[in-house]
Amino acid sequence: MNGGPILLALGFGLFGTASLSLGLYSFFKSRRALPPFSEVGEGVVCGFTESDPEGFVRPLVRFTRGGVTVTITGSVSSNPPAYRVGQRVPVRYPPGKPGLAVLADFRNLYLGDVALIGFGVAGVVAAVLLLFLYLRIQ
Repeated sequence: MNGGPILLALGFGLFGTASLSLGLYSFFKSRRALPPFSEVGEGVVCGFTESDPEGFVRPLVRFTRGGVTVTITGSVSSNPPAYRVGQRVPVRYPPGKPGLAVLADFRNLYLGDVALIGFGVAGVVAAVLLLFLYLRIQ
């Protein structure tokens, strides 16, 4: 009796469960942290960070609130750039604290969490399929 497929299924299952758990935890933690960022505004992409060795850049977004101009850096890098200079983007920040603003789009708020959840689901599904096929062959 060969235990290789069972160990492989166990590995996929553990990876999937860990990724799914971490992704769900991070997603709901992010959702809980968002309400203090109740002020919503609009910024304009004014440039990009210097590219890293692979050519990835993050957007620099400028917006003005209460006579104060603030420039923030997006949290997700991409190559090619995900935005164009001059493009309008949503921002969120705590009341009276525009310096703590974040880009308020899916990519910057949820992409990492959703990717982890997706990898987790894929790992669990792969484990179940491997076990199903192994048991069917036996």
